Amino acid sequence: MGLIGQVGQVGLVGAGQAGLVGQSENVVIESLERAPAIVVPLVRQAPKETLTRRPSPRKWSIHEHACHLADVQPLMWHRLELILSDEEPMIRSYDPGRDDPDDRLLQIDLTDALERYVRDRARLVERLRQLDESDWRKTARHDEYNSYSIHAMFRHLALHDFFHAYRIEELLLRLDWPPPLDLADDDDDHRER
Repeated sequence: MGLIGQVGQVGLVGAGQAGLVGQSENVVIESLERAPAIVVPLVRQAPKETLTRRPSPRKWSIHEHACHLADVQPLMWHRLELILSDEEPMIRSYDPGRDDPDDRLLQIDLTDALERYVRDRARLVERLRQLDESDWRKTARHDEYNSYSIHAMFRHLALHDFFHAYRIEELLLRLDWPPPLDLADDDDDHRER
């Protein structure tokens, strides 16, 4: 079977098609489930002196990207429950640059945030596995998007996780910053963060 046939089997929706096809919900859930296993080790590779260093004013540090991922979990849980329970749900966008003080994420304990991210994500994944196909199709009005279903919301969350993981890795690999820690050394002091 060719690559296009394989992609089709995991539930790619073709142009002009609406709704869900095949296993696409499972692909989203699996992406959400795996994200902490990528994000947390990336954060743990950061030398202490670079964790809260911003690459430029108003651009987030590794610490801020990681804490943001933890912070959005309750928001997504709330949106899910709203869409499932309300006949005409309205979702208000969240933009930390607009809605929060500039240094708010720097005030959060990183260890606590990473633990919340892992714990809350596992809880969310468990909840998503309980949804049936009709739940995944439920929609809401959103102040930024022309279409917003439970499926789109959690696909967006999976992409959001990987966007921030990418930003963390960009910071880890900056030529003008210290190199990432080698976690194979089993640095207990660093892992306690």
